[in-house]
Amino acid sequence: MFIDNGVLYVGSSDNKLYAVNAVTGEQLWQFETGDKIWAKPAVHNGTVYIGSFDRKMYALNASTGLPENGFSAFEAGGAILCAPLIHNDTLYFGSLDQNFYAIDAITGQPKQGFTTFKADNWFWAQAIAYDESIIAVSLGGRVYALDGESGRELWAVEVEGAVRGTPVLVKDRVVIGTDEGNNTG
Repeated sequence: MFIDNGVLYVGSSDNKLYAVNAVTGEQLWQFETGDKIWAKPAVHNGTVYIGSFDRKMYALNASTGLPENGFSAFEAGGAILCAPLIHNDTLYFGSLDQNFYAIDAITGQPKQGFTTFKADNWFWAQAIAYDESIIAVSLGGRVYALDGESGRELWAVEVEGAVRGTPVLVKDRVVIGTDEGNNTG
C-alpha cells in the first residue's frame, strides 16, 4: 500500500492493483497483472511502478491506470515482491530468482552498463540509495552495497537472521532488522 497525491495504491492477491481516492474511498481505476501483487508500488513523476508474482515490473499512468507508452513490462526470472527504488531515472529491485536488477524508468529496458547482481538468497525488501551506491538486503541475511552504475559489489556484510524489511539510513549508517534467534524479528 502506498499513498501519493491523495491516491491510495493497493496491490492484492486477486492479481490487481487498485487506485482509490484516499479521502472518499472511491475506486479510481484498477489494473490486472498475471498473478498476485504483494509488492508495494512506487510512484514517480505521474507513473506508478508495480511488481508482481508474474515476474513483471509494470509502469502505469497514475491518472488512468493504463500502461505507460514506451515502457515495456520488464520480466525478471522470479516473482517481484518488493517496491522498486527509483534513483537517477532507474528502477532498482530484486526478485525471488536471487537477482538484483536495474532498468530504465522510461523504457523498462535493462540499464546500460549495469550487470545484474546475483545474491545468496531472495530479495524481499526495497533497496535504498546512498550517494551513488545501492544498498540491498537479501532474505539470506546479507547486506550488499552495489555500484549504482555498474552493479559491481562494493561490499557485503552477513548478519544473523533473514532480512525482510527495507533498510534505513541514519547519517552514514545502514540500519536493518532481522529475524535473528526465534524468528520473531
